[in-house]
Amino acid sequence: MNGINACPRCQAPLGDDRLGSVRVYPCAACGGLALTVSQLRRLADKETFYPFWAAIRSAPPALLACPSCDRPMSAADVSGVEVDGCVRCTVIWLDAGEQEQLFSLPPPTPKATQVADQLIAREQVAATRQRRRQQDALDTTQRLLELLLWWAW
Repeated sequence: MNGINACPRCQAPLGDDRLGSVRVYPCAACGGLALTVSQLRRLADKETFYPFWAAIRSAPPALLACPSCDRPMSAADVSGVEVDGCVRCTVIWLDAGEQEQLFSLPPPTPKATQVADQLIAREQVAATRQRRRQQDALDTTQRLLELLLWWAW
């Protein structure tokens, strides 16, 4: 979602985080969350996603401006929650708490935590490789000793 500007509710700059492998744009000030339809499709199950997007596509434009194109987003009632979406940009805006009410999505993972998790995983892979190399060296040494003992006999 290139060209994303500011939170449509409070005008604060939107962040750039991830929900698993999907990029999302949270507002640190009000707790809202912007994401595209394709990103939402990867996060939500079909039974939840399709009625959600159909409701937004059929809803009339409202007052809230799209954080990407600044045009009015459509406001739709989905399961008793008013959600906003831009049919033109396919941007979805979820106010604070709507994400949890509509979908079983985890909260955004801070980048520092993701980096730390990646470093830990890399260290674990490196340690496993090192153990394999050490075991291979021990196995080779043992075979050489067995051959030497056989020749010496």
